[in-house]
Amino acid sequence: MKNGLENALSVETALRKPFLDRIALLFADMDEKYRRVSDQYGFHCQGCEDSCCRTTFYHHTVLESLYLLEGFGRMDKNLRADVSKRAEIVSCRPHEGLFCPLCEDGRCLLYAYRPMICRLHGIAHEVHRPDRTVNYGPGCAAFEAVTENKPYVVFDRTEFYWALSNLEQEARAALGVSGKIKMTVSQMVTAFEYRSRPHEKR
Repeated sequence: MKNGLENALSVETALRKPFLDRIALLFADMDEKYRRVSDQYGFHCQGCEDSCCRTTFYHHTVLESLYLLEGFGRMDKNLRADVSKRAEIVSCRPHEGLFCPLCEDGRCLLYAYRPMICRLHGIAHEVHRPDRTVNYGPGCAAFEAVTENKPYVVFDRTEFYWALSNLEQEARAALGVSGKIKMTVSQMVTAFEYRSRPHEKR
């Protein structure tokens, strides 16, 4: 059975585009609100040895995957080939702390197309649950070191989760996409490259 990403990649590009445009706007809103809070803390990530790009994040929305792969497909073919080779290695060793295949010299090669968790990771945050409880999450080690003893600044992720969830549901219904997704960036890249080789049996 195909997963949600495989189903979505088979949909015509023109039908996917309106939803990719909308997730781009949602991501821009996330980035702006994240910047405002990080500015108040005086925290600006410059990369570190304990990089979040070493963390195995799983992504669960088709739209985030399609958006990332939109950027990946626009890469220079030689760079794309290099990323694909790294992705295959990381996909086979997901829990060994290897860098994301898109990370090069401490920077993301597809920064503008990165998924939500990559955008929101780093600073302390909170999420308001439907039962009215609030989950608080700390920032990364670099954030905690810089902001120790500074007053807490509210960064509520709740609206972003709801907005992305609603957009995902709308997109799946409009595009006729079904199937769950739980993939790392490496797995997305590998799946995209595999699908781009029509001569291979699937």
